[in-house]
Amino acid sequence: MCQDLNTILDNLRHAAIPEDVFGPLTSDLDLKDRYRRLVRQVHPDYHPNAADVAAEAFHLVQQWYAGAQRQVTGAQPPLLEITSARHRYISHQPALTGDLCDLFPAQDETGDSVLLKVVRTPANADLLQAEAKHLKQLNQALSDEPLRAHLPTLLESIHIEDADGLTRRANVLRSEDETVHLADIIAAYPHGIAAADMAWMFNRLLAVLAVTHAEGIVHGAVTPAHLLLRLADHNGVLVDWCYSVVNGETIAAVSPGYRSIYPPEVFENRPATPAIDLYMAAQCMVMLLGGDVKSGELPLSVPKPIQALLRACLIPSPHRRMRNAWTVFDDLREILERIYGPPKFRPFSLP
Repeated sequence: MCQDLNTILDNLRHAAIPEDVFGPLTSDLDLKDRYRRLVRQVHPDYHPNAADVAAEAFHLVQQWYAGAQRQVTGAQPPLLEITSARHRYISHQPALTGDLCDLFPAQDETGDSVLLKVVRTPANADLLQAEAKHLKQLNQALSDEPLRAHLPTLLESIHIEDADGLTRRANVLRSEDETVHLADIIAAYPHGIAAADMAWMFNRLLAVLAVTHAEGIVHGAVTPAHLLLRLADHNGVLVDWCYSVVNGETIAAVSPGYRSIYPPEVFENRPATPAIDLYMAAQCMVMLLGGDVKSGELPLSVPKPIQALLRACLIPSPHRRMRNAWTVFDDLREILERIYGPPKFRPFSLP
């Protein structure tokens, strides 16, 4: 097998045109079939004892395939193309701008949708490293649990070299299809939504925070931009773990557009605790209900027990504030059942 692999690598190195690798380029369908067969022959997963040789062969196959595709389809070159040791990612869409990263919607070599999260400033690579580390820890802890659905899926963490020769860190995440940001809902309902509709969104957020805190991690940036909601089935996914820290460390950076919803201890560089996440989660719900994050005032239509629960999460002192997400989750469930009766699915949509 290693001899076959070496022969393939030698052929790839000496190829001059895509036809030298894939044969006559008659159709895109034939090309894809030949590409898949070749990938199976050289993929590093099948050559654990010749990983370096396989990685080079895999990389060259991706390069020749990209050229062959353009030749067959006449497509324009992608805006971004990244080949890791095991995957090839291409993006034809302009990047979205995040707090710290450029976010490229892309596809892997099988056509699956992914998000390439490339750090904008190389000096912030440690924040992407923290995201990768903590997502791996949480995914491992929740691998067989339903609550795993509330976490993004990290596919791999890689280094890439940009056009200027700078090395940047990139995290590759599975796309969260058919979701909207909590920020989109807040913008669509400036006067707030019904507390009964807020309930499932808050529940999802509290659940993911509870399992996060149980692993000794503080998310550190629970903002409306970082909670994705799938309205069809009421799932919620907490994203952007770049700000996450181990309980007791200090928050290294804040989300610039949401400074007003951070608790005081963050700006005092005090040790991070779960109370930080609960404060920010409550502020998100205040915004969602049409309230004022500066004063904490909520519309009169919000039931008093829900107002009281949110205020208990917004006490300025972290030592007096609610700090156990499961406790808040249970309290909210009891309040909702008392006010609205047994849980039931309430369809929700954007206008």
